[in-house]
Amino acid sequence: MTTVIAILLIGGSVIAAVLYHYRSVPKERQRAGEQKRIENKQSKADEEQRKVEEAQKRAEGEKKAKEALASCREEIELNPNNPHLWQYKGSLLEKSGRYREALEAYEKAIELDPDNADLWNNKGSALHYSGRPKEALQAYEKAISLDPDNAEIWQDKGSALMVLGRDKEALQAYEKAISLDPDNAEIWQDKGSLLEESGRYKEAVQAYERAIVLNPKDADAWYRKGVVLDHLGMYKYALEAFEKAIVLDPKMVYAWWWKGSVLKSLGRHKEALVALEKAIVLDPKNAHAWGEKGSVLDDLGRYSEALQAVENAIAIDPYAAFSWRTKGIILSKLGRHKEELEAYHTADRLKESIVGSTKEAVSQWKLEDYEDYYWQLPVYGLGEEGIKTSEFAEIIGEDSKVARRILESWRALGRARIMPSGSEYKWWRTET
Repeated sequence: MTTVIAILLIGGSVIAAVLYHYRSVPKERQRAGEQKRIENKQSKADEEQRKVEEAQKRAEGEKKAKEALASCREEIELNPNNPHLWQYKGSLLEKSGRYREALEAYEKAIELDPDNADLWNNKGSALHYSGRPKEALQAYEKAISLDPDNAEIWQDKGSALMVLGRDKEALQAYEKAISLDPDNAEIWQDKGSLLEESGRYKEAVQAYERAIVLNPKDADAWYRKGVVLDHLGMYKYALEAFEKAIVLDPKMVYAWWWKGSVLKSLGRHKEALVALEKAIVLDPKNAHAWGEKGSVLDDLGRYSEALQAVENAIAIDPYAAFSWRTKGIILSKLGRHKEELEAYHTADRLKESIVGSTKEAVSQWKLEDYEDYYWQLPVYGLGEEGIKTSEFAEIIGEDSKVARRILESWRALGRARIMPSGSEYKWWRTET
């Protein structure tokens, strides 16, 4: 009996220890969870403060721009035949995104000084951002005839040719610009962008690496290099490039998103989730980050959370077939097969719609006559976060030349707008 009691006592002590251990775990988790909530709350507060500060800076900048423009107008009234004043007015308007008014100012300056290559280049820039690349090219060619050794003009000509889908000529223009100014990192980056969109990824990497050598603190060059390395399946090196971009610009949303995507490809799902959540904190309306987060959570077996993430992506951009397909996969694992089939059907319908429109666009393409052929085309993939030309090409299953043409048609119709995003053009939806 004594032995039994001793055993029971020993067993009792062990059980007590085990019970103590399991009772302590929830408290530790609770403390960790509370700390996490505090950190998230602080992170959101910091992000809100950042947005307020950025809004204040924009307001201050807009105020200064308005004051500068008013002052310029007064100077023009006193000296209306000074082409430099008209050029300055045009540059102020262009910086404000008022391209048509900027064009008028540049044209007035050209009337006063028709042999000034810089003015013709300025006119080309205003035309380019007004969605008139063909006319912009004519202006750049006029500028080159006046100043054939100006690298900046050759670079701008390359950009216009790139938008027009004339890739071979665009590359020649960039190479001419490089021959005139070989230490210009921006030109090398533009060349890399063209090579990337043409699918010449190895050459694109070389161009981006040259840009980085010339300007190692350019976060966008590191980011673009990472994207191309990802396309080449070189995930380890792509990750290094994205991490370098983030060090240089911690608020670069797409660098965080791509970092998450690469970590997923490397099988490092928990780290991928951290990166994607950072992207979402920086830009809560980034459909790509939400969709990728859903995919990562799906791989981790966290299906309910994955479904919520993908539904957030779809709420932001309901035209993304990838998100609908991912939703179908997750619903299948949750046993919700009727909804699964509906999701797959939506994904297929979206893909067929855009591919059909693309084929029509290819067969009936006319740069000077958008409305006859494109008024029915859906604005696809252009959410509030925007999309780059190369990404759009992947979505529609066509090459970048076709993608640029379709995007240009939408811009001409006022359905999309374009602004430079580092070395590449980025598009946003202006209407649904």
